[in-house]
Amino acid sequence: MPEDPQKSAPDDDTNGAQNAAGDGQSEDSDSPLLDQSAIDSLLEGEVSLTDDSQSEPGDDAILDQSAIHAPLSGGAKSGEPVDGPSMDDTPLDGADADDVPLDDAKLDDIIGAAEVAKEDPSADDDIDVPDLAAEAEIADAIPDIGSENVAAAGAAPSDEQPMDQDLIDSLISDAQVNEPAIEELEEVVVTEEDAEIALGDEGWGEGADSEASPTEAEIVDLDDDEEEGESKPSKGFSISFPGFGESLPKIAASLLFGIACSITVFSWLILNEHRLSNSDKNVAPGDEIIRRAVASAEGLIEDGLYDRAALELDDAVTAAPNASNLNDARYLKIKTQYLRLSETPDASDAERLLASMGTFADQASDHPRVTEVLRWRGDIYDRTGIPLAALGVYNDLLTNYVSPLDGDRILLAAGKSALQLERPQQAADYLRRLRQEYPSSDVADEAGLYQGDAYRELGSREKADLIYRQIAVSNPAARIGAQAFTRQAQLSFDDGEYDDAIELLETRLATATTTDGNEDAYLLLARSLNATGQFEESERVLRELTQFFPDNPRTAEALVELSKVMESRGRRSEASNIARQAAQRFPKSSEALENAAVFLAQAGDERSAAESLLEADAAGADNPKLLLDAAKHYAETGETKKAQLTYEQLLESYGNSPEAFDGRIELAGIYFDQGKVQKSIDWLEDLAAVNADGPRAVPVLIALSDRYSRLGLNDRAAEYQKKVALIAGEQPVLANATVALLEGSGVESGLAAAHQVDVDRLPDPLAYQFLRAHGVALRTVDGRRALAQLERAYNNYPADRKPDDAVDLLELYLTADRTGAARALVMDLNAAAKSDISAAPALLEATVKWGDHLFERRDFRAAAEAYALADSAVTEESDPLTAWAKLQQANAKLQLRDVTESVPLLEEVSNSGSIWSNDATLRQSYAEVERRLAHEEPLSPNGD
Repeated sequence: MPEDPQKSAPDDDTNGAQNAAGDGQSEDSDSPLLDQSAIDSLLEGEVSLTDDSQSEPGDDAILDQSAIHAPLSGGAKSGEPVDGPSMDDTPLDGADADDVPLDDAKLDDIIGAAEVAKEDPSADDDIDVPDLAAEAEIADAIPDIGSENVAAAGAAPSDEQPMDQDLIDSLISDAQVNEPAIEELEEVVVTEEDAEIALGDEGWGEGADSEASPTEAEIVDLDDDEEEGESKPSKGFSISFPGFGESLPKIAASLLFGIACSITVFSWLILNEHRLSNSDKNVAPGDEIIRRAVASAEGLIEDGLYDRAALELDDAVTAAPNASNLNDARYLKIKTQYLRLSETPDASDAERLLASMGTFADQASDHPRVTEVLRWRGDIYDRTGIPLAALGVYNDLLTNYVSPLDGDRILLAAGKSALQLERPQQAADYLRRLRQEYPSSDVADEAGLYQGDAYRELGSREKADLIYRQIAVSNPAARIGAQAFTRQAQLSFDDGEYDDAIELLETRLATATTTDGNEDAYLLLARSLNATGQFEESERVLRELTQFFPDNPRTAEALVELSKVMESRGRRSEASNIARQAAQRFPKSSEALENAAVFLAQAGDERSAAESLLEADAAGADNPKLLLDAAKHYAETGETKKAQLTYEQLLESYGNSPEAFDGRIELAGIYFDQGKVQKSIDWLEDLAAVNADGPRAVPVLIALSDRYSRLGLNDRAAEYQKKVALIAGEQPVLANATVALLEGSGVESGLAAAHQVDVDRLPDPLAYQFLRAHGVALRTVDGRRALAQLERAYNNYPADRKPDDAVDLLELYLTADRTGAARALVMDLNAAAKSDISAAPALLEATVKWGDHLFERRDFRAAAEAYALADSAVTEESDPLTAWAKLQQANAKLQLRDVTESVPLLEEVSNSGSIWSNDATLRQSYAEVERRLAHEEPLSPNGD
């Protein structure tokens, strides 16, 4: 076993002697080995290594190959610089081409010489200590030897003559100091990888680390060469380190430290593998909880599972309240709440979410999604009917945030809100900016539609038409193209150019490759056809719309339009049925509910009409007149409490509207009738004070005069009448106020004010309206005066009268038993119905009333003639009035013994399925008996 390296390793100067003696043999290959003294003498006299021989650190501070050969070949004198040729360029001086490599025998001689040197302690004293830098130069001069060339490591390059073997034997033999050191070096066999670890990543030789110590290892190949054709087993290669013994502890410590570091790092990697599985290698535990919850919630949101997503986020926020990414979870929680919000959200839900959004915007103002949250906030304001607040949010986003997320959608929403607030110029600016800054946005064309709407509101028809046309042409197969076509046609419709609108819309419907969006085109086409009197074509188009789009929201509007067309064609019963069906099929359509209320009121069902109007308001009609009319309907039926509640709802929802002003007057009348006299008077006094100088003061003053008059305070009543008289100089103001009272519940106040109205100072439409309202109000008070006012209105203002108004006048004629005037009125209606089918319903109603009056007077012939006129007004066989007119006509003929004409009429009514069918069947049997008794036809052979 080798001894302790610190004790047995050769000294540096011994190693230096060993390296220097390598080329010291004579030219004769058989010359004896040099002894130690010869080597010492040679080193003292021939090799002088000074500090100048050291290279700069960048040159690795080692000698080149020529510096090694020069002193050995005698080419350099003592004290002269060594600058001979390199081993790679010139063969060693004295080296014979036939020299053979070192063999086993000579290796034994070297080892034996080393034993002698070991026993002679004085040998160490004779060895000069070489310069360490020189040793480094010698080490660098050794050619780079890779592990793959181990077998040839001891040979010179192929173009060199091999070194004389005896010279090599002598140098190696004399250089050894003690055998233990040699034994240790022989046992140091390394691989290329070990050598790279020891010497650095650059390898050996010239590629070594420039900062290596001059005592870095020199690697010497001790492999045996082949001799006499016999292959020797390779022993690997050994490393000879100058000063190896002294450096070994440092090397061992370094290796141990490196191994310990490697083990530590490897163990940490194994134990923390889960932390290195992704890019978040240093994520805090709380951040990881939030990150995982956010990832899971995003998947749940995509699946529409908003409640589960919100629950996971709440749990994560509770578990990690101090996480740095906590706002990511808060943002996603707001998103879940926003997505599950209904289109018309509940006020409490909307308020809670708006508060959460405001808090997030304040606390997370630098979050990348804060602008998206604010945009949602504006949308909620829009959906809850607060467009002004929504526009404020959008303005803040566009003013205070640079390039906000979804900027195009913010601009679109701002433009729509501005349009809703009737700010077309502001809307046009927002939408134009959107189309300029985001030309490739998927909402750019939609913005163009609203931009056209803004231009239309501004009166720039040409600009609007140009934008609509561009969008329509560029989107022929898309819904937005159909919408653009419809808007373009709407421009013509609004200008009264119905034929142009019809042409545009028919072109769109004929050339469209998709039905998506065509429902608006169908509806506007039907309205345009109605406006030109093409009712049959309009009906066809509307029925197509309801068939193609059965569940579309536009279908409700189509049914409303269809009911109006049916009424215009005289088919009132069918129109009423369609209106009721539309309200039943679309209970959330305010248009359908309002239209149904009109037909219900015409049928005398005031209570159902009021309820339908209230439902229309709840469905979002946003029309205070609906509540005012509903309250009046309840008042007409005597349901004062419901009327009061409806008026109060009107004041609460639409407090500043003209309808609310009228509602306050009506409500004051209800309070007065309930005995709340002081409250009623106070209300009216307050209204009079607020509107003292305005035209709306007239109805209030009239109402106050009426109240004081009913209380017996005639002086106070006269004061208010004088105030009305002062305002009466503006007759249109007074007339409008009086009409409002007469048509409302303040009939008595209206009748009092009517005395001060000068009809001759009114424009014709207002004069007709006043006379008719005054006449209808007088029917229960003074029938003669009522007839005079209605007759004056009908005869003096033919351009303003309406077919339905003739029915009210006819009733007064019949009450006054003025049959001639009644017949003349019916003939006028009959003539009107021939040119305007919309007059047919009024004609049917008038003929039935006139015929019934004559029948009751037992003027059966005149009654039969009157009922016969109803045939010209019949447009729908299922109408109850139609069946009644035929039945009464048959009855009148039976009374005249005209059985032959009576039987077919009775048979027709019997088969109609109307409520009169059974009665007609019985009368038909009676008529058959009468006919047989009159022998108008023979009995059958069996006596039947």
